Amino acid sequence: MRTTFARSASLLLLAVSLTFVGCTSFSGNLTPGRIEAPAELRGVWHGDARVIVSTSSNNHHDSVNVMLRILPDGNVMGKIGGASIRRGYLTENRGWLGRFAYEDTNYLITTNLTGTLTEGTDIKWGSAAIPLRVDDGVLRGEIHVRTNNDDEDASAVQFSATDMELRPE
Repeated sequence: MRTTFARSASLLLLAVSLTFVGCTSFSGNLTPGRIEAPAELRGVWHGDARVIVSTSSNNHHDSVNVMLRILPDGNVMGKIGGASIRRGYLTENRGWLGRFAYEDTNYLITTNLTGTLTEGTDIKWGSAAIPLRVDDGVLRGEIHVRTNNDDEDASAVQFSATDMELRPE
């Protein structure tokens, strides 16, 4: 009887796990991970973020200006400092259970950058991740950018800014 109970419990656990995986990974979109922008995120947002990491010895900036244009389909355009956002898109940063349990970032913008983030930098910027949340009508989050240089470790974060606060235009 104990073996039957253990087998039944294991099958039930497997079924519940597969249900959670299916519910949290399906976005209702043909492109995995990408989502349509909720109404509260749509529009043009302006503000700045506090620079906390920069590998450029020429960077003496305390903050960087940020402008994001979040479209209804989840595509994102804009600028981070002097760098332009290319092919940006919005995803959920975690499943519904994580959003329920944590008061942290609910969304993630993934993008590529062209240009320089701050004046005096000579780094070829590559991909950027911008985790964010909406808090009382303000977009709050961080910016993490990796380099595009061939001689650098492609997985290393080269630029980070925190305390990002963007307000609607």
